[in-house]
Amino acid sequence: RSLARLFTQDPEIIDYSVSLLPYVAGFQIFEGFSTIGGFLLRGQGRHNIGAIINAMGYYLISIPLGFFLAFKMSIGLSGFYIGMTVTLIATSSSLIYTIVTADYDSIIQHCRIRLNSENQSDL
Repeated sequence: RSLARLFTQDPEIIDYSVSLLPYVAGFQIFEGFSTIGGFLLRGQGRHNIGAIINAMGYYLISIPLGFFLAFKMSIGLSGFYIGMTVTLIATSSSLIYTIVTADYDSIIQHCRIRLNSENQSDL
């Protein structure tokens, strides 16, 4: 409640904010996994895979599911958080699978090629 009071003194909004906290907490856990997975793919030079996974997750799962839960099931803002959390579970699982099953010999070879081409362009 004290965090919500930093932004408003309206008791109805404070109560609504407090009711959303469990959804926000679940969202943040999987957001962390997704962020780490995205950074790992960027480090491997495969950022395009992370972009595709995230775009598909948000456009195919999060937006339709969030709207369905919020408006058709009349859950409200909690429905959007549930939709985003489901998306983050799917995207972080996909990112982790992509990282775990990667061909690291090929990734290292591509990295060496990029490093050599960058070093030659500096001359």
